[in-house]
Amino acid sequence: VLRGNGPWRPDDDLMIVYTSGHTLGSVSLLYQTPGGERVCFSGDTFTGKADKSDVEIYWKSNRAGTVRQANFVRLLAVNEPFTWVLPSHGYPFRAESDGMMQYKLMHAVQRFDNGDGLKSIGEYEWHSEAAKEDLEDWEA
Repeated sequence: VLRGNGPWRPDDDLMIVYTSGHTLGSVSLLYQTPGGERVCFSGDTFTGKADKSDVEIYWKSNRAGTVRQANFVRLLAVNEPFTWVLPSHGYPFRAESDGMMQYKLMHAVQRFDNGDGLKSIGEYEWHSEAAKEDLEDWEA
């Protein structure tokens, strides 16, 4: 059982972070390979596109709130560089650099914020105050 707001580091090469979205307790795992590359096991938070050209936020069956999910993806993109996304659904995605992954994730958040995913699941939308509290908890 994870306690507190995380992130948690059970090992030097592994970090667990909240990426609430599909459920309130959704997490992603960040692993640094022996070769130094960082991999994000993203669960149901985001996935690669079928043509392997981009990454997108996985908004289907979102029960924890789309604003919340977008905020966690934004925080992950800014604070924890990685090059690989290995999702539980969808397609793996590899960016050529940490910076390119950050760009791709922020672009996915922008598409998400503009309504690409929000229109279909508006009934699950959280109030901005809840998302703000999540950000404050994780940044603290």
